[in-house]
Amino acid sequence: ELLAVIDEESDRLNRFIESMIRLARLQSGTALENPGTCSAADVIEAALQRLPYGHGHPVEVENRDGTMLRCDPALISEVLYILLDNAVKHTPADTPIKLTTAVQDSATVLDVRDWGPGIAATDRAHVFEKFYRAPGKQQGLGMGLAIARNITEAHGGTLSLVPVNEGTLFRVSLPQRAVA
Repeated sequence: ELLAVIDEESDRLNRFIESMIRLARLQSGTALENPGTCSAADVIEAALQRLPYGHGHPVEVENRDGTMLRCDPALISEVLYILLDNAVKHTPADTPIKLTTAVQDSATVLDVRDWGPGIAATDRAHVFEKFYRAPGKQQGLGMGLAIARNITEAHGGTLSLVPVNEGTLFRVSLPQRAVA
């Protein structure tokens, strides 16, 4: 059992280091490593597979309609994983999480929504800052949303926190590009 914990934590640390390297490359203007064509459903599935087994939240995916993306699938999957993982960590067990895909105007939109306690108004302006953690929150290093935003922007897209009456809604908007 102890070896399993050590293995899990070393995997987590390895993913964090890889994310930090990606962030540094993205911020330095280095081109995307693996841009290609992939299905939104595959990117979503890869993110869902990384969630811890038995996380205790029902996750609903809506509109897996064959939408194709021109992106680095590992990076966009990382963005979705960060958003899903935050929803799992910051909401009570059994709180539903919904991931929706849609094409709006000239963009593919991926929404990650939960019905937990939400983000305090005083914290909303800071959630994408590196190392920012809301007062009283001890989980994480405050890097996830900064990394997710940088990845999204490197793809020419946006990551935003959308005001909702209950819970939290993060929106990833990626430009529709010609798919070869």
